[in-house]
Amino acid sequence: MKILMNPKIVFTVIAILNIIHGLLLLFGAESMYKEMAPGLSQEAMALGATELEICSAFNFFLAIVLFSCRNLKFPDVKNILIGTGIGFFCLVGLTFKHTYAYPEYPELRPPAVMIVIFAIIALWPIISAIKGETYNSDE
Repeated sequence: MKILMNPKIVFTVIAILNIIHGLLLLFGAESMYKEMAPGLSQEAMALGATELEICSAFNFFLAIVLFSCRNLKFPDVKNILIGTGIGFFCLVGLTFKHTYAYPEYPELRPPAVMIVIFAIIALWPIISAIKGETYNSDE
């Protein structure tokens, strides 16, 4: 349990997940649209792909910030861990909204399991901020 509460591990894993997600958005946007909405016009597909490419830049931005925070120690790291968790809870809410949105387009809805995955990712840095100080105080 001690290793999971280490901020360096938390930041590294979440940063890597953001890089992977950013790469998927950057290089898979157009093919994703072709599969999900085959009747989409080329213009609409280009617009959507451009938006996803911009979203990928935000994934890269967050990954860089989290990688930069890896060597911070308690108590400095506590606010960043809590902020990261709160940010991921925003994604939980958005995922929940989109899970039940678009009833006429079920292929646009994320799987419900994504709510659980984002909730776990959101809780991890918060628990690390609260409990991690006791686990990492002897370093």
